[in-house]
Amino acid sequence: MLSLKVIIQYIREYFRETDKRVLAFVTTFTALLVFINYHFHLDEEIRKNSFAIKLIGWYIVFLVAFLVPYIIYRIIAGRKYICNKNFLLLLFVAPLIFSFKLTLDFPINFQNNANWNNYWQHIIYWPMLVLITGGIVFIIWKIFDKDNQPFYGIKTKDIDWKPYLIMLVIMLPLIAAASTQHDFLAVYPKMKSIAGVYNESGIQWW
Repeated sequence: MLSLKVIIQYIREYFRETDKRVLAFVTTFTALLVFINYHFHLDEEIRKNSFAIKLIGWYIVFLVAFLVPYIIYRIIAGRKYICNKNFLLLLFVAPLIFSFKLTLDFPINFQNNANWNNYWQHIIYWPMLVLITGGIVFIIWKIFDKDNQPFYGIKTKDIDWKPYLIMLVIMLPLIAAASTQHDFLAVYPKMKSIAGVYNESGIQWW
């Protein structure tokens, strides 16, 4: 119960300390970006292009999504985030990492069968993205934050695990409920994104 009270206290502090004007704007701005993406099929349109065009296109999208809220915070709340040179540099580097992650592909041919080849490309794709983007973030940490904090999200000492376990218990029923929805089932499991693989022998067990 003590851990649950701590979680509730964190939530209350967040709402108390957050500028409601900025929260309202950023929420509306996020909704607008989501609408643009799905209404105008932005993701599909960007993915049609070459590697360089896709990289630039996604970089612009993420830069706008990252930069605008900080500009609003600067105007409305008077926060001076963008006056810090390191922060400003990372603000422009972060969208590049995300756009690179979405643009990167591994067109490796494992065999002649198109469906199985597509399957193995997906199996390689996600672990390789973790290694590559994780490596980039590690290099950034070594340059900017090595002396200030442990590698992001890796610290294990002096951590109270009870709040995490409570949040996990809370989330499991919500995830179970979401898994019954059509939109959720249309995306997960990720194997469904591998077109034609269900027609191959040896994969029906999935």
